[in-house]
Amino acid sequence: MSNDAQAYSRSAIALARQGRLAEAATAFEQALWLKPDDADTLSNLGNIHFLQGNSDAAIGRYRQALAVRPEFGGAHYNLGVALQQRGQLDEAMVCYRRAVALECGHLDAHVNLGNALKDLGRFDEAIACYQQVLQLQPNFAEVHVNLGIALGEQQHWDEAISCYHHALRLKPTYVEAHTTLGIAMTKLGRFDEAMQWYDKALGLQGDNEGARWNRALLLLMLGDFKHGWPEYEWRWAEHKFARRQFAQPLWDERELRGRSILIHAEQGLGDTLQFIRYLPMVRDRGGRTIVECQAKLVPLLAEMSGIDQLVPRETPLPHFDVQAPLLSLPGIFRTTLDTIPAAVPYLHADSELVNQWREILHDTSKTLRIGIAWQGSKTNTNDRLRSIPLAHFGRLAAVPGVQLVSLQQGWGTEQMRDLKGQFAVLDLEGRRGEDSLSFANVAAIMKNLDLVVCCDTSMAHLAGALGVPVWIGLQFAHDWRWLLNRDDSPWYPSARLFRQARPNDWEGVFERMAQALEVKVAAK
Repeated sequence: MSNDAQAYSRSAIALARQGRLAEAATAFEQALWLKPDDADTLSNLGNIHFLQGNSDAAIGRYRQALAVRPEFGGAHYNLGVALQQRGQLDEAMVCYRRAVALECGHLDAHVNLGNALKDLGRFDEAIACYQQVLQLQPNFAEVHVNLGIALGEQQHWDEAISCYHHALRLKPTYVEAHTTLGIAMTKLGRFDEAMQWYDKALGLQGDNEGARWNRALLLLMLGDFKHGWPEYEWRWAEHKFARRQFAQPLWDERELRGRSILIHAEQGLGDTLQFIRYLPMVRDRGGRTIVECQAKLVPLLAEMSGIDQLVPRETPLPHFDVQAPLLSLPGIFRTTLDTIPAAVPYLHADSELVNQWREILHDTSKTLRIGIAWQGSKTNTNDRLRSIPLAHFGRLAAVPGVQLVSLQQGWGTEQMRDLKGQFAVLDLEGRRGEDSLSFANVAAIMKNLDLVVCCDTSMAHLAGALGVPVWIGLQFAHDWRWLLNRDDSPWYPSARLFRQARPNDWEGVFERMAQALEVKVAAK
């Protein structure tokens, strides 16, 4: 019977090599029926399930294999791959570490462990892991690139660029090495060189997702909207964002003639606030506009012109005839720098809430009230660079005649406890119940302020959409939407931009802000 089981397993392996996965799975099942405790067969069947896209079944088989043979390094590795694909990085790392411990030369486990650490933002550990791999295999071009990415995340750009060049010496046609060099040059402000590297990557592989996406961001940052918006559609292929699948066709700007259109928010809160401005233009095409957005924005957007129906995300959708992702609208309308719809305000605070907050804040003519927000969403991979430690706002608090008011929501508010009396920040949390700092309430608060100062987060977009004066502190390698070499924004007429002159230089940003604030206080 053991020989029969081996025969089924050999047949299954041959079928798998031919791509006949369903037949291979059946053969492995027959082998297991004859010999149910064979760890190799259990792991191999897990591999078939994984290739078929059934990660749950794959994980189950890998766990069965490890129950039979706990020291099975390959099964630990395979289980880690399946868990990593599902985003269970901590569990995946346990598996990779076990695989490495059992098989010291298991390079793939080493590499995937480094990748998981990198994805978790544990860059020092990822760097150490990649360096261990390169000690075992110095000519592993892909690992040189991964090491470079981790070094870049730590702002060690010279070392990162050296890694990318090393990868290209080993593998001159390695598209990802060309692309990561483009990214590095963009981060350093060397935009001509960045474009050259992207073009080299696309010369090797014209449909490379990473090169097309990053080139799109650079084109938009440079203000080349004509070429940038079409390229921005590569965000779906790059898997940066999950594309919704609908039976209804994508809208192409033609007259709607009474048809209903679904516009669905696809990215962050700030993106929704920025690009919701296009809705009146959509409705002008003669249809009925349905907007699906984040639930916490529904009260704020409820009275906006151009929206016929609001639907909170993850609730049933009504009937619609055509659809478009929100951030595809600039491309659909062929927006240029000169045609950005920038009339503000296009969002409005509830007048009753504005009056209620006016009573709470007690208007004083001698004080310049400044709303501040310093921390973005921690789910944003760039948050550690764009967010600003609250302590830097002390430079503004030191300007006579200024009162700082916190607009910070949730994540980041713990920094106020750490100030220990260094400077005062008025905390409005709980002043109007549990939702005191909902977006609708914050909009009303902003209408009672003289100025908002914040990092590049949703609060910047809210203030800009309301037409409230807002100063935005930008990291050195900032987001594309703020363009280059200007302290204003064509998206928000009430905004003023304060850019880092070099990476991590928030001190310089706040020194310039403080000087501008002194002028503003004197004028009041």
